[in-house]
Amino acid sequence: MSRLNEGRLGLEPLPLSESEVLRFVGEHPAPSVTQVAQGLVMQPSNVSAAVRALAGRGLIERCPDEHDRRITRLRLTPLAIEHRQRIDAVWSTALSAALAQLPPVDANALLAAKAALRRLADVFGRTGL
Repeated sequence: MSRLNEGRLGLEPLPLSESEVLRFVGEHPAPSVTQVAQGLVMQPSNVSAAVRALAGRGLIERCPDEHDRRITRLRLTPLAIEHRQRIDAVWSTALSAALAQLPPVDANALLAAKAALRRLADVFGRTGL
């Protein structure tokens, strides 16, 4: 399976930096470019470039902060949410099929480790490792 199977779904594959920005925005309520840069340990200029590209693809929208109009907040568009759901469905189907081919003891061990693996992924996301 490819990185995200975008091509099989008829979606344009995204560069890793844009994919990470999109993921971060989807996981955090209306972050600013600065918050995305800090969270992903990226240069703000690189995040701004990724946001411009994602906005051009109709995947992110920029909205003024309701309390401080100097700050721009980022949100996923309905199109981005729909793409994410389609990608998640493909991964879910593929992982379910792969787990079904494992001995039950191995499949159960992997399923039991899901929470710990999610926390590990969060550590990698926060530290940029």
